[in-house]
Amino acid sequence: MKSLRALAIFGVTLLTTLRSVSADSGDGEWEDDDYFFAVGDTTRWADYSIMAHHCINFNDEDVVTFSIFGEGNKQCSKKKQGTYTMAVGDFLRGLYRQNALNAEMKGYELERPEAMNFINCQYAEVNDKYIYVKIGCHSASGNSIALSAYSDSSCTVKANYNTNALGIDLSGLKVHYGSCDECVYWPSSNAYNGDDGFQVDDNFNEFHAYDSPLCSVANAYKSTCNGRCKRLSSSFDVSDGRRQFSIFGKVMLFVFGMIGIFSLLAVRGQRMKMSQEQALVEEAVVRKAGLEMKNIGLIIIVVVILIALSIFLRFITLTWALLISMDVLLIGYWLFLHFRSTGKSDMGSGFRLFGSSNAEEA
Repeated sequence: MKSLRALAIFGVTLLTTLRSVSADSGDGEWEDDDYFFAVGDTTRWADYSIMAHHCINFNDEDVVTFSIFGEGNKQCSKKKQGTYTMAVGDFLRGLYRQNALNAEMKGYELERPEAMNFINCQYAEVNDKYIYVKIGCHSASGNSIALSAYSDSSCTVKANYNTNALGIDLSGLKVHYGSCDECVYWPSSNAYNGDDGFQVDDNFNEFHAYDSPLCSVANAYKSTCNGRCKRLSSSFDVSDGRRQFSIFGKVMLFVFGMIGIFSLLAVRGQRMKMSQEQALVEEAVVRKAGLEMKNIGLIIIVVVILIALSIFLRFITLTWALLISMDVLLIGYWLFLHFRSTGKSDMGSGFRLFGSSNAEEA
């Protein structure tokens, strides 16, 4: 049994190497692989599963986040080996090779999508302008890919060009995010040794248990997805692919929301202590700004409604901008009222801050 397993490992390693060598032979099927799949992997992938999570831009690189699950994972519900990242082009390359192998076992040949030519940086002409293009992640969604434009030959500096004019069909490159996929696909019994079926021999099962192009390269070229990476990836964990607040973000929403509520109550408490003269002076200042005192409360209500809508619609940047700005203004206004009540500030034509009228008269 041990000798058979050793033979299987040797056979899979040799098969993987020969596939990659064929890429340089000019047959076109595995063009540009450059020994990409010759990773010398000896893992029995029949016991493993893989799940792609999202396509994100992390550390200025478009990557796919994914997890690998060990034996007995019960549809990726346990035995997770870790969460990792891989360059989106490399992941698509492994996925296409996996899909091509699966198609071969089903009795047909998978046609290579034209979009595969753009997993590496390519020179192109768009609207009479020469740019570089490469497949990356869609900026507004964590669940789709896009053809991005760049201004340099290494495709590191993004350019603002519409690549739709190239007419490249990306529908052939589909990643099933959130789907638990077994690393090794096994053909059905009626696919064996038929006229159009997948030809096997007595050692097929043992050899094939090690043959997983996607999981092999994912394991070989993976990088650990750290805490920031996981938070960014999990922010797209919704059915429509739009970002949502992470657990940490939700906690901070609660914290800043409570700060705003207590600041508003503190401002109201300070205003109740204002003298009539101070109230008149403040009203005059507000009128100079083109507003009425009654409009201030309405503005606060409108801002609160906008914050609530932004949270509901998951406009993350707008939510934080409105919430933090409102908290800062309320805290600043409360500080002003507090210092004025203690004689350390004044308002109007004789504006003073951190001083008293008695000190000036002295």
